[in-house]
Amino acid sequence: MLNLFEKQELVLNNFLNHLNNKGILILNCYLNKNNIDFNVKYKKFLNNEIYFKSYQGIYKYFFKKKLLRFFIIPNPYPQKIKKSSDLNIYTHKIDGINVRTNALNILYDQYLIIAQKK
Repeated sequence: MLNLFEKQELVLNNFLNHLNNKGILILNCYLNKNNIDFNVKYKKFLNNEIYFKSYQGIYKYFFKKKLLRFFIIPNPYPQKIKKSSDLNIYTHKIDGINVRTNALNILYDQYLIIAQKK
């Protein structure tokens, strides 16, 4: 869901500000493994846009925060999603792991972000 917001830092700040002390934030989101932020716009589906931040950029953001613990771990999809005409996202098996992709052949690397506030 984080990928639906262009200004993800504002959303993350809001999440962290609402955490209690020792509270844990767990986010499931797409990150770009390369050090590039990019946006994907889908005209076919209600003019939606998905915003991808780089793994490195999100890591630097959380590293600057005063947190007790912080992890970013890969979160591959456990099941195969078949391609169909009404579903734009499906999976390909790459190196034995189901990786999400779409009709544009963009690979979506999914990660879990786990942060615990001091």
